[in-house]
Amino acid sequence: MSEKTIHYSWFKKEDTDAFFALFQNNLANFVIITVS
Repeated sequence: MSEKTIHYSWFKKEDTDAFFALFQNNLANFVIITVS
């Protein structure tokens, strides 16, 4: 039985894409809440 360690990188390009997608989603929600 050989144990393999899986290496996950701390940061990828997709992380910035996900951050901006979540940021825009939250910003839109706050705008909708404020306007209504």
